[in-house]
This record gives sequence, C-alpha cells and structure tokens, in this order.
Amino acid sequence: MCLQGPMKAFAMHLGKIRKKFSQEESPIRTYLVTARSAASSGARALKTLRSWGLETDEALFLAGAPKGPLLKKIRPHIFFDDQMFHVEGAKEMGTVAAH
Repeated sequence: MCLQGPMKAFAMHLGKIRKKFSQEESPIRTYLVTARSAASSGARALKTLRSWGLETDEALFLAGAPKGPLLKKIRPHIFFDDQMFHVEGAKEMGTVAAH
C-alpha cells in the first residue's frame, strides 16, 4: 500500500495541467530530485508520481549526494522536500521551498 501524503492532490492537478500542452510547449517542467538511489525507494517515488498522472521531465537519483549543487543548476521556481534540512537549504538559495 502506498501512502499518499499531502502532495497527491497537488501532483494530480499539476499532471492535468501539463497534459493540456505538448511536451515541447509545456510551460511547466517537473523534476524528481531524490537523495535516494534508483535501486532503493527512489524508483518507487517516480512510479507513484506517474500513477498519479504526473510525468517528470527528469528524475535524478543522488544516492546520498547533496541536493544543493543540483538545485543551483536547475533553479526551480518551487521546491518540495520531506526534510527540513533540504527545504532550508533551498530557501537560502532564494528558492521558494515547502515541507
């Protein structure tokens, strides 16, 4: 059984909005950036998002590496994370971040 958490409705709505555009013309890009490896629960997170109707443009499995350097390159408009450490780090870079 997959725990849905508070982000399920948001992810589903975002997926519906993205489907109104072709991949090339979508103004919304989504990334899955996880500290987990693809072999661990990282792949499960990707499958869960897909089952909710949200396709990701890129999935990055960091296997314990810090997220900060990657977030500096991606420069997301908004960043969600389940750990306050990563949320605070993103805020320090000037990114809107939520737990």
